Amino acid sequence: MSRHQHHHHGKPRQQESRATPFHRDKRLIAAVVLMLIGILVYVLTMDESVEPVPAPDAPVQAPANS
Repeated sequence: MSRHQHHHHGKPRQQESRATPFHRDKRLIAAVVLMLIGILVYVLTMDESVEPVPAPDAPVQAPANS
């Protein structure tokens, strides 16, 4: 047996997470705020959709006075 085995006594070491928690990530907060603004704009402008204006009828020409 030429292998050296390491035995750690005590509590096992926990890896420290370097990732930012979701509720503190500024990119996630910005994405949620932009999404909520988009939904709000959509809901508030739902009945204000732009519809094409009907073409006016051809002008009626008055008969020439003779």
